[in-house]
Amino acid sequence: MDQYAGVQLPGIPMPPMDSSHGNKVYVQRTHGFSQAMREKVLCAGLAPEEGEGGGGTGATPLATAITIQEYLRPFYTLCHGLLGGLALSILLLVTATLAAE
Repeated sequence: MDQYAGVQLPGIPMPPMDSSHGNKVYVQRTHGFSQAMREKVLCAGLAPEEGEGGGGTGATPLATAITIQEYLRPFYTLCHGLLGGLALSILLLVTATLAAE
């Protein structure tokens, strides 16, 4: 049995808890995903070589994805807030309807 955050989980392997998840990203390998340092992956030369017609920006796909996620983070928070507000309003509506009966 594996232990994750103090809870015993039968047969489910979990990654170890690490407080520095902000510096790490998951990279696909031949046998699954593994953690790697963000700086190491970004500087690993994954950008298209000169003359390959890769757009010429020099940015890696990982760097582009991280940048897009950083810009869209406020939008994600807004969506979560709207969904939470909708759920709360439905709960209040149901509670008021049941109390009126």
